[in-house]
Amino acid sequence: MGKIVFVERHNKIGDLVCCEPVFRILKNKRYYTEFITSPIGKEIYKFNPYIDNFIIKNDINNKLNAGDKSNILVNLHWIEKGEVINNYFPDANVEIKIHRLNALYIYSLTEIFLLKLINVLNYKEKNNVTLESLKNKYDLNSYIHIPNFVENKINMELNFLKSRNYVIIHRFSNDPSKNENEMSIFWDNIIKYIINAGFYVLEMGGKDVSNFKINQEIRKSSRYIDLRGKLSLLETAYVVKKAYSFVGMMSGVSHIANSAKVPSLIISRQYAHYDYHNPYFGFLNKDRNVKILFYKNSASKELNMRNIYYYLSSLLKDRSFNSNKNNISIKNRLKDAKRVNFFLEKNNSFAIWGAGSYGKGVINILKSFSKNISFFIDSDKHKQGTEIEGIKTISPMDLKKKLKNEKIIIASLWWVDIKNYLENEFKMKRWIDFI
Repeated sequence: MGKIVFVERHNKIGDLVCCEPVFRILKNKRYYTEFITSPIGKEIYKFNPYIDNFIIKNDINNKLNAGDKSNILVNLHWIEKGEVINNYFPDANVEIKIHRLNALYIYSLTEIFLLKLINVLNYKEKNNVTLESLKNKYDLNSYIHIPNFVENKINMELNFLKSRNYVIIHRFSNDPSKNENEMSIFWDNIIKYIINAGFYVLEMGGKDVSNFKINQEIRKSSRYIDLRGKLSLLETAYVVKKAYSFVGMMSGVSHIANSAKVPSLIISRQYAHYDYHNPYFGFLNKDRNVKILFYKNSASKELNMRNIYYYLSSLLKDRSFNSNKNNISIKNRLKDAKRVNFFLEKNNSFAIWGAGSYGKGVINILKSFSKNISFFIDSDKHKQGTEIEGIKTISPMDLKKKLKNEKIIIASLWWVDIKNYLENEFKMKRWIDFI
């Protein structure tokens, strides 16, 4: 049996979580696996069945067999070849196979690097694995293995978790460059909105940022619970896993939300030189599961609170009316219901934007009105070209070619983006051309 030694040098939780598919897939190739990591990495992966042994950094003297030529070293971050050999294999005469696997690219191009690595390990086989077969054969979503005793402990201490009636907030980072004072007001308004929608708010974060002041009104709320610095990483992973949704910055906690398949709203300073960058693979790599809002320099100038409320409303699935607003919301909903009925009765041919569960539900509504459905529209490339009950799904780019007299019904969580697109690109009007 060959041995693979994984090396990582960062303590960043997000980077560590992203590596999980690598261990799982390569372990299936029947290799003995060792992981050179930090105490944080060991805490996250302690119960992962695909890692055979841990070696904590700065404690590796004589623990690696430098004379074993079967070792394959997988570099999980940008570490110079010479640095890796000198630190972990001091015998420079030893033949070592090094495969660079950069964590920055693991974020969005995991498939490509896994493909390259698997084919290197399959060098004796005639047929290389293709990208398509890799996606079909392996689950590329990250997973955190949480033992039962952690779940039992949290369920006893926070028994309301069973209802899943809470939202995770993560707004302060241990990295000072990610924090901005201007965002405080935005986050306070977001938390108030979620509480008014009837949810609990559980705030996550490290104890190093516990000096940030919490708004007194929020602190006094029985629905706000400050868990910063109070949970282990595995306990944090379990609490996030049970959440209704996640709202926070691009962070390690957001990657935990991704691994737990929790729908998310990400609000963060612009990443590096990217105008738009989705650093997640798996669940949050799909637009229907996440909305990412970036600002470059000034949150107060670049972010619109009204838009954030719209995205929150979609994320919380319209549970955004508390008892103080019930009378107003009922009137508005009755008014909208009359408009919808008029819109459906007046028009005969429709296109549905959203080929997911909401879109499928609209089919039955339109059939009850004996209406014609020409096609679905969806941004998800995996859905484009497919059919639902014999109705084809097209891309937004094909809409101009296909659209004739059809009126559009938006059946998507991210209806605000679609509404803006229809108004700006097609000069359409709500309640006349679409609803």
